[in-house]
Formats: sequence, structure tokens, C-alpha cells
Amino acid sequence: LSAPLFQFAPASGAGMGPVCACAEVAAPNGAATTTVRASSAVCTKGNNYVGIVPGDLVTCSSNQPRVMPGGDGSGPLGILVETSKVNTALQSQTLNSATWQKIQSGASTVPVVTADVTLAPDGTMTADLVTLPATSTSQYSALYQAALSAGVSSCSFYAMGNSDAGVLADAGVTVDSCMWNGSAYVCTTCVVPSVTTWRRCVAEKITTAGTFDFLLGHLSSQLAAPVARSAESVFIWGIQCEVSPWASSYMATVAGSTTRAKDDITLPFTSPASPAWSIAATWVQPNQFAAGATQLNVGLNDAGSNDFNQLSVSTTGFANSNFRTAATSHSQTVTLPPVDGGTTVRIAARMVGA
Repeated sequence: LSAPLFQFAPASGAGMGPVCACAEVAAPNGAATTTVRASSAVCTKGNNYVGIVPGDLVTCSSNQPRVMPGGDGSGPLGILVETSKVNTALQSQTLNSATWQKIQSGASTVPVVTADVTLAPDGTMTADLVTLPATSTSQYSALYQAALSAGVSSCSFYAMGNSDAGVLADAGVTVDSCMWNGSAYVCTTCVVPSVTTWRRCVAEKITTAGTFDFLLGHLSSQLAAPVARSAESVFIWGIQCEVSPWASSYMATVAGSTTRAKDDITLPFTSPASPAWSIAATWVQPNQFAAGATQLNVGLNDAGSNDFNQLSVSTTGFANSNFRTAATSHSQTVTLPPVDGGTTVRIAARMVGA
């Protein structure tokens, strides 16, 4: 029998510290991580998409790791590692800004925005109340911003129902969001089930030719199957549009776009001089990989001559993909097959001693 020489982020959570503490963590062997990220980034304490309460979103400064469960918030702790992304939706928390045009076609009124009414997912009093009029199947009323991302993109926003009976109280509010590329609308509907917790509404993997405009509100006439909407009010916060097949962690914007830098995590450990040994990592991929997308760069570095002999990547439902490397290589870029969200991915490297 043998035991691992090194272990990180075990199911027990040993060494990981508190959720979203923004502090380097220690592996069971005592070695601490080193995080390199040239910007701040947002960590989520629980579920990424539903049941979000004020304070669940925490901003970690540059070069600080984001320890979180991810997904539905019930899994073991790990460190969130993301590629660099840009939020091109300006004034993401300031919907009363002139940047967000208020438009309508045939409706009784444009959306009415009341600024800074309730606590947002990050615990600040920055969430706006948006009151939407009733719309028939030939009408719409929406917030609008032009010329956002281009390519395979995603847009997202946080929404919560309004509990004030005097202002169109509603749990079960329906909010439409559409991307318009100058010739066609691609729309998504989000039902907001709660007046006490936030939901992150997402529209993912939308392909447009050139930049698109983003609309949010009651977009009855623009839906593929037009549906009339009743007058409703809803809290909205944190609008994000990015060139990405999925919605990444939130990036707040003001007058200009915001870039979140990529995460590089180093896990130091002492390897044996001999005999040959291996290292592996397993995770559940939260979102879809497109076919042929380069997703991973795996690197092992040392002061000697120990190099990759073979790198193996396997996913649930796929055969192993093996990559042999040059005799002097310390890293390998891996191109994965198409992978759906929720798929278990495992990567392993076999090493040969000096």
C-alpha cells in the first residue's frame, strides 16, 4: 500500500480555511499556495446562481485566492481558477445612469429605475428597483445598452423580487433579456422566485455576427413566441456581458469596461528523486467546453531535469487522451474534447526521475 506524497483540496476541506477568506491556503503537508492574479476578483460563498443573500459575493484583492464550493454550494472547497475576461456592459450597478437607455414600443411607459434601494449580493446598498409596465404581445419596455461584446458571448444579471406591497410586490417576476445584432433578437426569460434571496439570470453561448445590443425588461414582442407580461417590479444588480460561452465571476463596471486577470495557482511540494512518480487532479467542470477549445496549461517545474514522460487527460464518457512531451518539457497545453457542464475531468502527469 502507498499514501500520496502530496494532497490538495481534499473532500474533508483540510487546510482550505474559511470560504472566501481571500487568504493563501495550506495543503495537508503544510505547503502554502501562491496565487498570481493581476486584478481583484469576486468569490461566491454559496450557490452561484440561486439562494444568494447579501454578503455572499466577496471581492478578493489581486494575488489572493478564491476558496469556494462552486456550483450549488454544497460540494467540497476548492480554489476558483478562471481565464481573463472582460465585462463590456457599462455602469453594471447604476441602472439610472444615462448609459442605460430606457426605451419602449407601444407600451404605456419606459422602465422606471429607483436607485440604491436594497442590499445587493455583495452586501452594499447598491441594488436598483426597476418597475416594468404591462406589455402585450406587440409591445416591449426595456433598459438598453448598445455595442457590447462580439462573438460567442454570455450576459448575466442578478435579480430579486420586490416585497413592498405598495410597489407592485412580486415573487415570481418574469424578466426578459435579449441580444440584438442588428438583424435578429436572441432572447432568454428568467423567472425570479424569491423576494428574500437573489438569483443570477444567465444567457449563455449566444453567437452574434459583430457587436450586439443588450436589452432587459419586458420584451414581449421580441420573444420567439411572444407572451404578454403583467406590470411588475424587480430588483436588478450586476449586469455583465462578456465574450465567453458561459457567465464567469462578476466584474463590476462604471464608465469603462472591467478586465479580470487570469488566475495562476502554484502548489509547492517536494517530489521524490526516484523512482518514477505521478501527479493527478480531478474536478467537475461547471460549464460547457466547445469542441477543440484549448482550456488547460499543465506545468511542473523543478531545478533539475525531471520532465514529463506522459500527460493523460480523461473525462466521463470519453476515452483517455494521451500526450507525450519533449524530453526537456516542463509544461503541456491540453486541447480537450467537447465537454458538457457537470462532467468530471481528470488530468494526470507521469514523470521520470533524473
